[in-house]
Amino acid sequence: MAQGTGMLVFSAYTMIKEIREQGESWLPDLFRSLDYSVFFTLIFSGQVALVIWLGTGTGFDFITLLLLMISMMVSIAFQVFVYPIRALLDNFALMMFPKLRLERSKLRLVESVQARIDEDAKPEEMDDEELYRHIRRATSNLGNLERLASSPLTQLKLIDERLRKRGAVDGIMERANELKSLLIESILQIKPRQDESFGTTDEWKFYNTLYFPLRRRN
Repeated sequence: MAQGTGMLVFSAYTMIKEIREQGESWLPDLFRSLDYSVFFTLIFSGQVALVIWLGTGTGFDFITLLLLMISMMVSIAFQVFVYPIRALLDNFALMMFPKLRLERSKLRLVESVQARIDEDAKPEEMDDEELYRHIRRATSNLGNLERLASSPLTQLKLIDERLRKRGAVDGIMERANELKSLLIESILQIKPRQDESFGTTDEWKFYNTLYFPLRRRN
């Protein structure tokens, strides 16, 4: 029991540390996941346990206990993979309505990201090391809009200004797309010679390192 408790505490510490390094908010998403897991377990497994207890009157033998544990595992797994499952069901049910399917996909993305966004993040007050770490992470996630949307860099005041200038609605997806555009523009600005498409000299190495992985991701 002590070993299990130690592993649980260490796992929780590692998870929180990793999430904080990514600049995401961990507590709301943790509470949401815990509530959903408990709710689904009570709904699916609670009634199974009640039927077994009332129906047999002999308690739980090995087989019934195994079935109950499998039921609990399935209910928790369903909550963990609820977004991919919903995406699969929506794609099947709405295959004849591509526009509606796209809107549903956007709504799922916003819902999954919203609880992880740290709206109190202040990128302008970060030290250079922390800011560079988030820039590297955001650059590596240019092809993953969900991870990009949860970056604290979406809270930059520059993002606010760019959204106001083009009259865009201030939302999660709009901020993620604006951050993506800003990063791409910044990468293109370090191109040594704007009139050339490619170069192999030392002055091109930083641009090539950022640009060509970007092309593969997009």
